[in-house]
Amino acid sequence: MWGCSRRCSSAAALACYKTGEPTRLIHRPRTRLLLNGARKSFTWQDYRNLLVRAHIQFGGPIVVVWDNLNTHLVAGLKRYETDHDWLTIIRFPA
Repeated sequence: MWGCSRRCSSAAALACYKTGEPTRLIHRPRTRLLLNGARKSFTWQDYRNLLVRAHIQFGGPIVVVWDNLNTHLVAGLKRYETDHDWLTIIRFPA
């Protein structure tokens, strides 16, 4: 049957800019099986891991500008930001 895939594909990406260096795109594709009750989107831990990877690749502080996606606003991610001085998150107003 056409169009009856049991998989969901998502991607998260950071467009990274550092003075004097070429622009980089750091991304994480995610393919998951669609099971009843299973989360279809990225978790805050997935976004945290993407930020950590960017920090490792750049070797310096990171400033992220985010929208108000519910996953970007969870307490776990806010705690992670406050616990790591290399990370600054700027959120768009509601």
